Amino acid sequence: MCGICGIVDFSDQPPPDAVDSMNRRLKHRGPAMGGPFSFAGCVLGHRRLSILDLSDAARQPMLSQDGTIGLVFNGEIYNFQEIRDRLIRKGHTFRTRSDTEVLLELYRDRQDAMLDELNGMFSFAIWDSSGRRLLLARDRLGKKPLYYSRRGGRLSFSSELGSLLQDRQIPRTLLDQGLFEYFLYDFIPAPHTIFDGVHKLPAAHLAVLDAEGFHVRRYWRQRSPDEITDKKSPEQTLHGLVEDAVRLRLIADVPLGSFLSGGIDSSLVTALMCRHASERVKSFSIAFPGTSHDESEWARLAGDFLDTDHNEYPVVFDIEGLFPKVVRHFGEPFGDSSAIPTWLLC
Repeated sequence: MCGICGIVDFSDQPPPDAVDSMNRRLKHRGPAMGGPFSFAGCVLGHRRLSILDLSDAARQPMLSQDGTIGLVFNGEIYNFQEIRDRLIRKGHTFRTRSDTEVLLELYRDRQDAMLDELNGMFSFAIWDSSGRRLLLARDRLGKKPLYYSRRGGRLSFSSELGSLLQDRQIPRTLLDQGLFEYFLYDFIPAPHTIFDGVHKLPAAHLAVLDAEGFHVRRYWRQRSPDEITDKKSPEQTLHGLVEDAVRLRLIADVPLGSFLSGGIDSSLVTALMCRHASERVKSFSIAFPGTSHDESEWARLAGDFLDTDHNEYPVVFDIEGLFPKVVRHFGEPFGDSSAIPTWLLC
């Protein structure tokens, strides 16, 4: 999963102990701690859950070979191998097999335009010492979280609200608009949070902090149907996209599994995993014994048909013990009760 955090301050050197506290609050996102790593005007922190290149060389914050650029990254870049091959042909050299280093070299090659090439789920921060410039970015659909708070020339960011609030300079004042949106939607959509002055970077957006100020802009939009020129049938197009998406997500140096409910979506994904995986797929499901919404029978049927190594876990709700953990990690009001069984399954 990984977690990122950091502070940039153009008027005073950010305190490493503040970033260290932010980073420690992200411990559950990854066992390996990187940082706090200090540049002039910037301190970065990272928690690593290794998926690609398990070696220490791929730890973060990752620095460019001349030491002027630092990157912290949460997520996966699914097309990193083809980007890496292209960069090698242009003369770039690599020390690791990680997608993290590909991001770093792609920034050196294309700066902010790098985002046009990325197929993946990500949030990342790049500090460029040569221009005293911070780039924040979030994936197209906002799968990976990124929170930030800006006060004058100082900006703090993190993967989680609870971590961000370890920076004691951030006020804890409730945002009325955020509270209104929670009661309206059962969650608080970007760019707002429950706290005044604390924001979510919206999906498909980047943010830049430099000497000219702070700017947020969208870098990607979904094409309209009129813009699609593919002459294949919708069924052929959908099949190719879904199969390619599953195949790319199987690139890892650790075992992978699937959440299998027996419904159409999870059964399709699991079936495509079985088609492309190099070993027997492990599937996992939650059971609600004796209830009308128990789907475990369908999950078992799908697992048997696909010949997965199926694992089923009956839910025993310990609400008093579970709620404080869920609330702590969400960091703000969230009204979807399906988060509880998903939490237990994870």
